Amino acid sequence: MTRDLHALLRQQTADLHRRLDSAPALLALMRPGLTPRAYAEALRRYEAAHAGVEPALQVLAPACPPGLPPYRSRLPALHADLAWLQAPPPAPPERSGAGPAMGPAAYLGMRYVLEGSTQGARVISARLARHLPQACEQASAFWRLQACAAAGWPALCACLDRPPRDAVEQADILQGARFAFATFIDVFLAAEPPS
Repeated sequence: MTRDLHALLRQQTADLHRRLDSAPALLALMRPGLTPRAYAEALRRYEAAHAGVEPALQVLAPACPPGLPPYRSRLPALHADLAWLQAPPPAPPERSGAGPAMGPAAYLGMRYVLEGSTQGARVISARLARHLPQACEQASAFWRLQACAAAGWPALCACLDRPPRDAVEQADILQGARFAFATFIDVFLAAEPPS
């Protein structure tokens, strides 16, 4: 069992992180020539991914450790941006039950992925301001929320810098992170955007 959960998560999810970062819809956000349509497609993928993870996170919200601010859903901001772009949000994902059974500590693993995305969001937001300024000004509620949520990253890291109580807690945290990454990867690497 490792003494540093943050290092463990980084190590155990590095391949998943690289895979997600290679998604064409994410890479498109960073490049010149981004069209409003491609921007809306990326936001629809973000919405579908968050809609897949946030319900599981909410179920485990009572496990939010002291000192970590409660999670703020990204869905309302994504819906606002998609409305401005006149792109309806994707249909809600089909639910086949309550999702995977996860222990309470999985909450931290999911938060690691969701809050970690706030760090990359700063880079994406800056590129959007250059490559698609009008959309960045008008359809940027998601990016503004990500910027605000980034302030909670140090608190999350502090929670992860403590040793796990036991091997079960460590496994649950890893399961939560893998679930969140897998959800985002499934959405962002799907051939067709969510409809």
